[in-house]
Amino acid sequence: MSAFDIQLPAPQTRARERANRQFAAELRRRPGRWAVYPWPTRHPHSTKHRLRNGMSAAFGPGFEAEVREGVVYIRYNPVAPADLIA
Repeated sequence: MSAFDIQLPAPQTRARERANRQFAAELRRRPGRWAVYPWPTRHPHSTKHRLRNGMSAAFGPGFEAEVREGVVYIRYNPVAPADLIA
């Protein structure tokens, strides 16, 4: 076997991404209500940053995150489009 005949392994799936998408959908159904982020985290402020800035695939614009006593809280808070603000 030569070095150029190697098969690329299948990508590993991220099971958490699917659960996060379901969690994000539930938050969208309840805008403005805080919930505890369901995953343990060693670095809550880094998790907050990733959630706030859309660095996690499931959470995008409109999500807010805060840390209180080492616990990450998240909510969906949709912003009104600028053209509708009087």
